[in-house]
Amino acid sequence: MLQRELSLIPLLVLLCQHGVKAVENITCDGEIATLSCEHGIINVITANYGRTDRTTCSAGKNSVELSNVQCTQDKSINVVSSQCEGKDNCSLPVNITVFGEPCPGTFKYLKVSYICFPKIKEHVTCEGNTASFNCDQGIIKVLASKFGNTNSTNCSAGIDPPDFSNVNCTQNTSISLVANRCDGNQNCSILVENSTFGDVCPGFYKYLKVSYVCLYPKELVPCSEKTTSLTCDDFYPGTLKVLAANYGCTASSTWSDFEDYGMKYYIEKCDSKLKCFFGEGNSKYCSNRNECLTVSYTCVPATKSVTFQNRNSTIGCEEDRTIYIHNANYGLRDATSSFCYSPQSKTLKLLCNGKKTCNLYASSLLFLDWCPNIYKTLEVLYSCVKGYDHHHGHNYDD
Repeated sequence: MLQRELSLIPLLVLLCQHGVKAVENITCDGEIATLSCEHGIINVITANYGRTDRTTCSAGKNSVELSNVQCTQDKSINVVSSQCEGKDNCSLPVNITVFGEPCPGTFKYLKVSYICFPKIKEHVTCEGNTASFNCDQGIIKVLASKFGNTNSTNCSAGIDPPDFSNVNCTQNTSISLVANRCDGNQNCSILVENSTFGDVCPGFYKYLKVSYVCLYPKELVPCSEKTTSLTCDDFYPGTLKVLAANYGCTASSTWSDFEDYGMKYYIEKCDSKLKCFFGEGNSKYCSNRNECLTVSYTCVPATKSVTFQNRNSTIGCEEDRTIYIHNANYGLRDATSSFCYSPQSKTLKLLCNGKKTCNLYASSLLFLDWCPNIYKTLEVLYSCVKGYDHHHGHNYDD
């Protein structure tokens, strides 16, 4: 079970960055539990068949049936996962025949917490071809990418066997190249050749293997006298990307100037920022109850940079974007070894925020070393933001 939970952590963090939260489902004993995802597939986080309070599913029950609030069934998560994991919807009966009897005489219920994971898409593109990735809805987020050859069967048709004899050929920097090109876009294309990725193993035929998910948009309708905002929580860091904007909630709602203040306006106002304000002072957008502005947006997750101890690296941003450090740690976040955490967010913000490029040196000479006997990394989460105010410390749209 521990290994399963550890394997979920990277994608759980990604979904939290995007604002995706767990869904809770409670079904009383004798009824049918139904789990469903509008987008993506079910991934069960917790499940218990039993009773942990006196109020849930208590209608018509006597005090004896509700008195045991420490009733748990350990195999509940395995039962629910086997029926629902990886599906977009599922139903299962809630009774002792399915789950077993954890506490005789107690009226029980099934409580399930789950997240709708985006379905992971995987593409293999042979050298010399163009790799294309797309999302019908939402935006691309690259999870993994390798350029090289680790499998003698991929792209082997018509290729001489000697050209595939090296199956230990990988280019580890390919994920940053693909992510920089594709993350936050609805579609992207990359030519798979040595000039793009570098020739990691000269003389051998290679391919590009990419795994990615489509993150779905959120919506905000800022028609209120109070100020509201589009935001990407700094605890789960990312930057805004506007996908659509529409003015008018009813057929009678019109705004002749909307074309001038539509998508282009909101992209300029909000894209690549941490927060974007609407509300007071924006009565132009919401002049009466029949009118409203609907903005569909998503959060492009922050980029992670890892620099090994006693080595250098450089982070940077293109065009009119500059670096914003969300958080940083000098140590080791590894569940298989000792936990070592030395927060360096304040230091890295002073060093890098507001710059186009920033050089990083992972050294105990520069950062406080809480675990001198462990080989460490400098792990930095950063975004390329627009309009960052280095003196006031924000890039909000005021």
